[in-house]
This record gives sequence, structure tokens and C-alpha cells, in this order.
Amino acid sequence: MKIKINATLGLALLFISGSWQAQNPAPLQLQAKRTNQPVKIDGLINDEAWRDAAVMTDLTEFRPKVGAKEAPETKTVAYLMYNDEGIYFGGHCYERTKDSIATELAGRDGFGTNDYVGLIFDTYYDKLNGFEYFITPLGEQWDAKMSPNTNG
Repeated sequence: MKIKINATLGLALLFISGSWQAQNPAPLQLQAKRTNQPVKIDGLINDEAWRDAAVMTDLTEFRPKVGAKEAPETKTVAYLMYNDEGIYFGGHCYERTKDSIATELAGRDGFGTNDYVGLIFDTYYDKLNGFEYFITPLGEQWDAKMSPNTNG
């Protein structure tokens, strides 16, 4: 049985996990596409606006094995678009069974042992600093500012 989870906040941390490998392969990039359609924020990505979104597939894992290619039955498909009102991310995270989804109520800005998806904006385009936004399968959110460790 395949379970489909919809996420409308964040961009899969899986997108950037490939860049954390020892070999440092080129990070995946997804150019957001502009939509002129109204965007409905309801946890579903089936309205007309999502047809304009850029699509990202063929991602790498962060857990359980950092840098491994996703298996087809546990793949993530992500969508990114924008308009004058905002930036929109959505996706489908597939799992073999509902029991394989890691969930723990950890509270706002708590990682816990959750599965999660997220989006990191490199607004300075320096590959050092970023603004992170994540969400868990239980709808818990966290955000942070990413910056280099100046303490070594």
C-alpha cells in the first residue's frame, strides 16, 4: 500500500541533502515558475495554479542513508511557483506504509524524530547563509537562519 502525504510549506530537505555528502556534488536547483492563477492554500496541490509550478524529482536521501538515491516507492516530488503575493511550495512524499512515517509531537521549532520537508532560501546567493522553513507530517513547523559556524 502506498501512502501519499501532501505538504504545502517548505521544500524537501532532501533537495539539499546531496550537497552535504563528502564528494560535494553540485546541488540540485529548481527555478520557480510564475503563475497568474489564484493559489488556494488548502494542503492540496490539485488546483489550476499548480499546473504552472516547476517540478523536482530524482532526489537524494538525508535519512536513513545520507546521499543515497531515493527508491521509487519512497520518492518525493516537489513543486515550486510564485506570484506577486508569495512563494508557494507543495509536494507528494511517498512511503511504503503509514507506519514508516516518523512522527513525534515535538512542538514549534523542535526537530524530534520526525520526517520533515523544508525549504532553504539562499537570499544572499553566497552558499553560506540561508533562511530555513520546515514542516512535519503532523503539521508542526520550524524556521531558522542558517549561517557558517564562526567558532570552527
